[in-house]
Amino acid sequence: MQKKAFKRKTNYLAGLTAEHSIIADYTARSHKILAHRWGGLISKIDLIFADSDTLIFTEVKKANPTPKPYRP
Repeated sequence: MQKKAFKRKTNYLAGLTAEHSIIADYTARSHKILAHRWGGLISKIDLIFADSDTLIFTEVKKANPTPKPYRP
C-alpha cells in the first residue's frame, strides 16, 4: 500500500511542477493568472489566464520524459 501512496504523491508533485512551469511561461508573456486548480461542481480546470480581452483555459498534462519502447 505504501508503494501506491508514494506513486500517487509523486504523480501529484509532478503535475504541480508542470503547472508551475506553465504559470511561469504565461506570466513571463504578460498573461495574468486568474485561477489555479479551479474546481466547479462537476469538473476542474488547471489554469485560467487573461490576456487583455481573452480568457485562456488550460489543461496541463505532464508527459513521461522517457517513454517506454513500443513492444507489439
